[in-house]
Amino acid sequence: MADERLRAHLEDNLDAHVDNLADWIRRPSESTTERNGVRRCAEAIRDTYGELGCSEAEVVDTGDDHPGVWAYYDAGAEKTIGCYGFFDTYGVDELAWTHEPYAAEIGQIADFPRVIFGRGASVKGPYRAWINALEALRAVEGDLPVNVVFLTEGAEMLGSPNFRRICDAAGDRLESIDAFLSPRPAESLGTSEVAFTLGYKGMVTFDLTAAGPSWGRGPQEGTIYGNGKSVIDSPTHRLILALASMMEPDGNRIAIAGLDQLNDERAARDEAHGELARELLERFGDSPFKNTLPVAGGVDVWADDLEGAELLERYLYGPSINVSEIRSDGVGDTVRLTMLLPDAATASVELRLVTDIPAEEVIELVRRHLDANGFSDVRLDPQGVWDGNQDSPDSATARATVDTLRAYGREPVLWPIQPFGGPWAHLPRRLGVPALFGGALGYGANGGGLADEFCVIDSDANVAGLVEAECFYADLLMRFAA
Repeated sequence: MADERLRAHLEDNLDAHVDNLADWIRRPSESTTERNGVRRCAEAIRDTYGELGCSEAEVVDTGDDHPGVWAYYDAGAEKTIGCYGFFDTYGVDELAWTHEPYAAEIGQIADFPRVIFGRGASVKGPYRAWINALEALRAVEGDLPVNVVFLTEGAEMLGSPNFRRICDAAGDRLESIDAFLSPRPAESLGTSEVAFTLGYKGMVTFDLTAAGPSWGRGPQEGTIYGNGKSVIDSPTHRLILALASMMEPDGNRIAIAGLDQLNDERAARDEAHGELARELLERFGDSPFKNTLPVAGGVDVWADDLEGAELLERYLYGPSINVSEIRSDGVGDTVRLTMLLPDAATASVELRLVTDIPAEEVIELVRRHLDANGFSDVRLDPQGVWDGNQDSPDSATARATVDTLRAYGREPVLWPIQPFGGPWAHLPRRLGVPALFGGALGYGANGGGLADEFCVIDSDANVAGLVEAECFYADLLMRFAA
């Protein structure tokens, strides 16, 4: 538990720390809309790293409106941690909000006497609280117990297409990293449980585009009226056929040569992870999986009518292919034109895989599949190409997290792997170091694009308020360093 000096410092500085959260929340950073603001928010985060004492802090120009930030804190310590974070958000439907999305209003909700509302509160709030805790450690102890490489992106919601440029900017600093420590709140209301995962599936996202000019068929000079379809080929239909070729008729199994074998590989890679999966099944076996699997939205019937152990195994280890969006000319956010025959159509696709096949090779297999099935004209544009990673439950990050959670009276629930994926898995795998993403105290809600997003400041429930969450962050770092 945090010593009395640190806790007293955090309590004395609570108002200032709330102001720190509010400052970030008031800065729009919508990567999914034209409102954007990501660059201005990145500049504020760079300045925060400078105020923490980072000797190097830079906004990384990524060639678009979604820059990131890297920074280095030199404590002269033996160990160095990498700290992954993101600060971009979804847009807002202001009519659905009962609080001004960027006013950082303080209010009350349910069991929480004080929360801070605002778009990004459940993302930026905890990350700024982590920086608050580092500032407090530095003030009380004189320095941090580790060096820190901060890698912070502004395009996570877009699949992290710019993250490699942020890593390139950090250069040789990456090679000094001994572990990644990126704690985020994972408390659940009504229990003392805190979930964290030892790994993530690989995640490969890409766009496929079928266009009349590249195909040599269909409209060649722009979208036309649909009344000509009886004698004109459709690029949209071609795109649909290309997508259909990549999956079996049920839509649940991958039909891409070189990846299709993963459909039947649904087992833990080693005994320790297998035991964790069995513990999860025993823990959750008597309750509906829709209440325990971290997937949003009510689901009453699972794919292929799966249930029990087979459902959990596929969730943890099975591959997935998902078409998240199909769009074409004539369909927009504000004006929708009907009865058209578009000259081009694009689909956004994601693959999530537990495999040793490098993510770059996965993209090559997709390209090879399209060519072999007569779709060589369909353009493939990679977006996020990230390897998966899985740590041992005996890793330094896992042990420090479990021990710190138990010191705070929480019950750690270890997941061997989760389908989420991104840079936080790719980089630890590349560097061969353990990683934590999640597994911390604190609570926020409605971060998935919903209205009235918030982060808890004071709590009457079983979850931590801001002071206790920051104490936890500091203790976790000290325990890891030891």
